[in-house]
Amino acid sequence: MVNIFKNINKAQRGNWYVPVSEQMNVNGVNDANQKIFQKNSPLKSMLRENIQNSLDAKDDPSKSVEIEIELDAIKSSDFPEKETFIKYVKKIKNSKRWKNDSDVKRLVSNIREAFSTNEMPVLRFSDYNTKGATGATKYQPTNSNPWNLLTSTNNATGNSSKSGSGGSFGVGKNASKVASDINTVFYMTRSDESKNNYQLGSATLASYIEDNNISGNIYTFAAQEDKKPLEENVLKLSSGYSRDSNGTDVFILAFNGVDDLKENATKYILSEFLVSIFLGKLSVSILIDKEKYIINKDNLYNIVEEITSNNDETSKNINYYFSALNEGVKYNLSKDFCEAFDLEPTDGSIYLVERPGDAAPSTFLMTRETGMTIFTLKRFVSSAKVSGVFVASGKLSVLLRRMEDVTHTQWNPEYFRKSDDDDFNVSPKQLYSKLIAYIHGVVKDIISQEKDDSVFDSLMNDFIYIPEDTGDDSNKDNDESEIKNHISNVKIKNVGVNKPSTKTKKNKKVVVLGTNSGSNNDDKNKTTHKKQDKKDSKTTWTEVYPNEEFLIPDKEKMNYVFTSSSSLKKSLLIATIVGETKKEVPTLIEATLDGKKLRHSSDSKSVLIYIDDPIEKNTQPKISMKFKEGTNLGLEVRVLKGVNK
Repeated sequence: MVNIFKNINKAQRGNWYVPVSEQMNVNGVNDANQKIFQKNSPLKSMLRENIQNSLDAKDDPSKSVEIEIELDAIKSSDFPEKETFIKYVKKIKNSKRWKNDSDVKRLVSNIREAFSTNEMPVLRFSDYNTKGATGATKYQPTNSNPWNLLTSTNNATGNSSKSGSGGSFGVGKNASKVASDINTVFYMTRSDESKNNYQLGSATLASYIEDNNISGNIYTFAAQEDKKPLEENVLKLSSGYSRDSNGTDVFILAFNGVDDLKENATKYILSEFLVSIFLGKLSVSILIDKEKYIINKDNLYNIVEEITSNNDETSKNINYYFSALNEGVKYNLSKDFCEAFDLEPTDGSIYLVERPGDAAPSTFLMTRETGMTIFTLKRFVSSAKVSGVFVASGKLSVLLRRMEDVTHTQWNPEYFRKSDDDDFNVSPKQLYSKLIAYIHGVVKDIISQEKDDSVFDSLMNDFIYIPEDTGDDSNKDNDESEIKNHISNVKIKNVGVNKPSTKTKKNKKVVVLGTNSGSNNDDKNKTTHKKQDKKDSKTTWTEVYPNEEFLIPDKEKMNYVFTSSSSLKKSLLIATIVGETKKEVPTLIEATLDGKKLRHSSDSKSVLIYIDDPIEKNTQPKISMKFKEGTNLGLEVRVLKGVNK
């Protein structure tokens, strides 16, 4: 690395450094590792990743990890080596490469605005009862240690593939910069290696080009060019904060989540770490204007009750999951399941509560040993309403962790990461399928026996996730819980829907559709569709209930696969966006049945897909739908049987 500003007095406390050479690649503001976390709220992403890191670094296992989140500030004039930082920003601004780049212009504008005020907001994230980030004391830039992994190394992790740690990819540190308007954070740590505090700053800006030299886009505030940390507190915080025990601090400068910080942080912490807090693994304190707001196991009931009054979907689900943990029935893994995969009964726990009379969708939260939410399962079910929490521990937690994506928000056997010293003789596909089947069985046990099988079958369809067939037939058996067709990336998201007007006739649902059903996007088919829509208006449509149904995102399309419970001479699919999506009607570009194009239109609430070819009973057609909005949609799909009047 080269210090561009040779005239800087190195006796001063640290400086900003950036690598420069003729061989460097030009990099802009949109760092790929940061973009991963821009899909969610910056505050949510920051809390999720940093709390996960803290739980992984727990020191005394008999005590909870304690987190402090404080809204603090520094004087803009006290920004570390402010003039040097601004000189770099000017070099970026003056580089012709970024003349028309809106993202770089926006960042430069944010930096100018941040320095134009007297004070700059700083969010402090601090953990206690943690080991701290070792490696800062005897610093070596090439070592793979917690300090280097925290501050400067991307796409690498110090977590063993045989551990149950939360992180696995080493990119979570970038979530903190997303919460900064100037993409700048500082880190501080203390560990058993030394009683000193060690600090380092990092800013993701953009490359600049000068005299045929190209800079990197990561600017580091350090004691010297090799990113050696400083042995002192660099930031002059208004609170006067300084660390006096082991642990790690993350300081987010020009923090962009000041508004409603307490309310938003509370909701995000509970939605992502409810299980951690309930099990006594985590305690969080939020400090704003010297007032402390504590979230821990002892006051969790009151806090959940308080946020439930918000009446939004996230708050309601928090209440449902807390009820399952606090009031539900607890099940451990069965003997048969444990024997099949060499597990202990305590390697998995299910907390389940029935919600009679509740109209909200059934929900199921999935998590691992740390208690961080991985994903939730949702489905609109008219009769049986349940809420559940599944917590994997021990060996099962390790195995499921190795199936996670980079954001730790899904388990997919296709992602399973093997290790050279692997002693897990487990088929990921079989493990996941059997686990979901086991959860099905537990859910079935708690549903009242008077409810008919069709209700249970409908409920079960929600909890199916089947990986793509890898061609390995060695583990196939006749277990009814296994699905014959292996389907990739199944996510069913049917969570409540505004349905077309209905009337009941002989206990069957007869759907009344308007005669003006819209037009197809394909111009050359408009005439044909108009004629056939007139014929459709003379058809009575009766809802039928498939034996099995799956909604599967696959590249650019959503595939709806169902097993018909009866023969259908003609049929109609009604697809409606549900869940948190605000758009009422998705834009369907094309629909096909096993490759053959289908007529489609829309009404005021739903997309309508007409199938004129007959479908035999117990066959499994696949309807592929290509939407303008892509595949990240929550859909409810209903099947209707057509009978001429």
